[in-house]
Amino acid sequence: DRSVSRGLGDVYKRQLLMKTITNLIFIALLFVTASLSAQEHGPVLGGSLGTLHEKVSVVSSNFEGYKLHYHIGYAYRQYWGNRKFAMDGIALFGSQGTDYQAFNSDSPKYSVNGKYLSIGTVFSYECFSNFRLGVGADVAWYVNRLGASTYNSKKNAIDIPIVARVSYTLKWLELQLSYKQGTCNLMNTSGVGKVTSRNIQFSVFMPIFK
Repeated sequence: DRSVSRGLGDVYKRQLLMKTITNLIFIALLFVTASLSAQEHGPVLGGSLGTLHEKVSVVSSNFEGYKLHYHIGYAYRQYWGNRKFAMDGIALFGSQGTDYQAFNSDSPKYSVNGKYLSIGTVFSYECFSNFRLGVGADVAWYVNRLGASTYNSKKNAIDIPIVARVSYTLKWLELQLSYKQGTCNLMNTSGVGKVTSRNIQFSVFMPIFK
């Protein structure tokens, strides 16, 4: 009975993963279609300080602070209301992770890193000249396992980070500072516990097509 239950569980997980990938492809197609008629679109690149955070404290493990990461992608923007309101659609490839070390031991630190693909939307409002505040969300798919299989049974993970952003527009580019708080459990292990992502992201948006 247990083997049958495991088999059904594996089938359900594969179906869920395929459904998620299909939805991401569909959103990507919408993104490409919308970008063709967008008022502004162009590349996005930057760096970030990212970490993984334990939602439930576990005495046998510890994640160590923020590490430098990168992201690169493409964005489009549609304006409304005399350019006061805007909607950004953003597709990114980037990295996320931190260092890991067991408590009460002399073991070295281990790196826990993952690469992700994300598609997101941010709605913003120009509060002052060239200065915008925005909120939104991403759907991120981690294309590789976060850390070793000995303490993470998830081969892939889906996250839905909530985004808060401030930005300032210059003549040829826009400087963006975002905070992203993950909402989904990225790891599955009794030794580490439930883990979510946190990210302080600095981006440069270059709307070279208008």
